[in-house]
Amino acid sequence: MRLRAVEHRQRLPQRLKLMLIRLVSRRRVPDVVKTLLYRPEFFGRPMCAWTQAVMPRPGLWASGSFSPRSRRS
Repeated sequence: MRLRAVEHRQRLPQRLKLMLIRLVSRRRVPDVVKTLLYRPEFFGRPMCAWTQAVMPRPGLWASGSFSPRSRRS
């Protein structure tokens, strides 16, 4: 279910970012990005900070280490 406000009621700076993403990628902007940009002071910034805190540091794992094909039987 998509919330109408997240789809259509973005503030001007966020609308411009979404338009730029759409133009560069030539694809529909993912819903998670729209949600993060909708009210950044309420949800976006805290969620981004939390994500950065729990993500592993670069170089900790090799590229593709979570891919099912990378396992050796």
